[in-house]
Amino acid sequence: MFVDVNNLLDLNPDVPPNRQTISISSSRNDHSFLLHHFLTLYIKNNYNVCFLALEQSYGHFNNVATKLGANLNAAKTKKQLIFIEGLKHFGDVFLTDKSTELVEQGAKQCYELISKSFDTLLETDRSKPVLIMVDNLSVLVSLGISPVNVLDLAHYLRVLAYSHSNTCLVLGSQWDQDGTDEENELIYRALFHQSTMCIEVSSLPSGYCKDVHGQIKVTTSSKSYERPIVKTMQYKMTDKNVCLFPLGFSAAVL
Repeated sequence: MFVDVNNLLDLNPDVPPNRQTISISSSRNDHSFLLHHFLTLYIKNNYNVCFLALEQSYGHFNNVATKLGANLNAAKTKKQLIFIEGLKHFGDVFLTDKSTELVEQGAKQCYELISKSFDTLLETDRSKPVLIMVDNLSVLVSLGISPVNVLDLAHYLRVLAYSHSNTCLVLGSQWDQDGTDEENELIYRALFHQSTMCIEVSSLPSGYCKDVHGQIKVTTSSKSYERPIVKTMQYKMTDKNVCLFPLGFSAAVL
């Protein structure tokens, strides 16, 4: 896990988010380092994780977690982690059934996989905090599932997460800030309004820079009717860490 990211998001590893929905979106950038952050945060603290990976394989997440000091194989053995390889699941189904009914039922299948895994984790230990995470909902759109069905999935996952205390839901997605991808933009905007915290990862407006890899905008809804809290930082990734700094304060430009 990354200390700077914890500070930016006001996350306390000893008191993980409770009945919260965190959306992570990226535009012309990669938000996967935040998925690695949440995954290792929960695994290292011996919390439970149900992870539906639609974009990357288990091997990818396991390799990165090992670099960050988390052992996913051990977590799976202890039934602390249930990792669902969504691409493998859908690939196997597409090879055997190419009907349009499959596409229409795709979001429902995702929910059933997660719901079953969530129940298994609760049967193991109901007292532990649980993370439910989906790496990239936009992959479902590319498979032909409508944005409405994808948002229905997000809604039912939120209901599932809020049905048990000490559960956090993290949903990843991609969109184009130029507005050229209407379907994924619809998902992004809907998740933005439905989440308690929205994390947007984007490229630099000024273009490529080898010392600054992008910027993060965090919007946290207020518990009252006040305006949401917005924080924006730039970041640089290293092999085992993510360094954050205020806009324009990178060592490369000072």
